[in-house]
Amino acid sequence: MAGPDPVHAAEPTMLQANVYLSHGQLAQALAAFKEVLRLSPRSTAALLGLSKLYAVTGQTKEARSEEHTSELQSRFGISYAV
Repeated sequence: MAGPDPVHAAEPTMLQANVYLSHGQLAQALAAFKEVLRLSPRSTAALLGLSKLYAVTGQTKEARSEEHTSELQSRFGISYAV
């Protein structure tokens, strides 16, 4: 028997992340979106939520850390030749 579907397991946390974001509780929203990605590593919704969070805080793509970019690349199996 397979374990619980990771997408469904992450839904309550995803809802809470969006509530935090809508109330301007950015640190809590960030933590919740990260938890969603831990539960469901390929969650497009969590990545969209993180994008909203970056937009709200005024962070641009260039402002994101190399570590964060690397983390996303590994989660989605993305590799770039340099």
